[in-house]
Amino acid sequence: MVYAAIDIHKRVFQAAVLDTDGDELIDVRFPATREGLVDWAMTVRGRAAAVAIEATTGWRWVWRELSALGFDVRLVDPGELKARRGHSRRAKTDRLDARWLVLLLAKEMLPESWLPPAEKRGVARQDTPA
Repeated sequence: MVYAAIDIHKRVFQAAVLDTDGDELIDVRFPATREGLVDWAMTVRGRAAAVAIEATTGWRWVWRELSALGFDVRLVDPGELKARRGHSRRAKTDRLDARWLVLLLAKEMLPESWLPPAEKRGVARQDTPA
């Protein structure tokens, strides 16, 4: 089974892809653009069971793009995610954040955020990349 997670930032995304059959973990960094996201998504499309993203600034357009491509996108609650990580003296990096997300996804331990049903979601705010 293949799982993926993306650590979202304004200018760059950090993704982790975990293949549980081969115990392989791949890290990928790409531009935080629609083209960069789609290019990355095409490399895991049809293989990834789900993609986890944190509900931070900019998540809406990423969620919409991945959903439109047919991905099962899991939106993660950032506060709960931080609580599950606990206190650590090690440096927090984008790469480690993406790996943490994908491992929780694979273990079915993601603290998911609530998303309203499609008919209740407003389109008033367009949160898209520049």
